[in-house]
Amino acid sequence: LFKSLPEGETLIQDFSCALLRDILVQGRMYVSQNWFCFYANILGWETLLTIEVNKITAIKKEKTALVINNAISVSTREEKYFFSSFMSRDSAFEHMSKIWRANSSVSVRAPTDSIET
Repeated sequence: LFKSLPEGETLIQDFSCALLRDILVQGRMYVSQNWFCFYANILGWETLLTIEVNKITAIKKEKTALVINNAISVSTREEKYFFSSFMSRDSAFEHMSKIWRANSSVSVRAPTDSIET
């Protein structure tokens, strides 16, 4: 599915979520030791996104519509990605931040809703 990933990259976890682009694209996030990937196929229109974990500068819990706790933003130096519609945002955030911390030197700032380098 993600042909640009190195051979031998193993899936650790996947989550149903949506990527905010021009529209909200419902798909799945796939998390491996070194990559966060997103894939959606809506009526033949495919969306693929790969984010190398060691290029991430911040992961933050977010809200949609200012009140719904179901989103996570992932930032790199070049771009900020907004993922929403997680069934269990806190669980996804914990898995993602744990993998990110293992791959980089990050400082955890209180509250634990946000992690930045």
